[in-house]
Amino acid sequence: STSSTLAASAAQTTDVDTVQVYIVAESMCPNCKEHSSLFDEHIMSMGQDMRDILDIKLDMMLIDGWDSVSQTGICEKGKWDCKLGQYQMASQKATVTSKNQWWDFNRCLFKNQPALIEYYVPAKDQNASYMDSVVESCASDASLDAAEIFSIVEKEGEKLLYDAYARDKEFD
Repeated sequence: STSSTLAASAAQTTDVDTVQVYIVAESMCPNCKEHSSLFDEHIMSMGQDMRDILDIKLDMMLIDGWDSVSQTGICEKGKWDCKLGQYQMASQKATVTSKNQWWDFNRCLFKNQPALIEYYVPAKDQNASYMDSVVESCASDASLDAAEIFSIVEKEGEKLLYDAYARDKEFD
């Protein structure tokens, strides 16, 4: 990973009330974890008024591309890196009770990133149980429905990754 892996576009104001922020990250990129922390500290923690004017979009970058035969993403740290990215993408489609609530879920995943990397990299015979428990905990912390996030990933997780790949390959 490079420090440029997390790319936030220049904030674009679409109208008086909204600032669009587009972030491209890798789910198991330590630099992306650090950048998400800085974004959280300097922007998201400035109160609900700040959160309300932001229209944030998070995409997962697939550094190593897309396998058109298996129709799966090729993530730098392997299949679990891609699976974590699916959860990050799915959270943006989950039912929310406040704007950008999914961001809190993603920050929680980034905070758990070192332990997830330690457990899942390199990929051996691990199963999803540890990642599932982290997803459930982060969903609870963010007041999101973990079952809904799991369902979104099951139904369209690979498509969410592919759509992000299609949007973001121009940045690679």
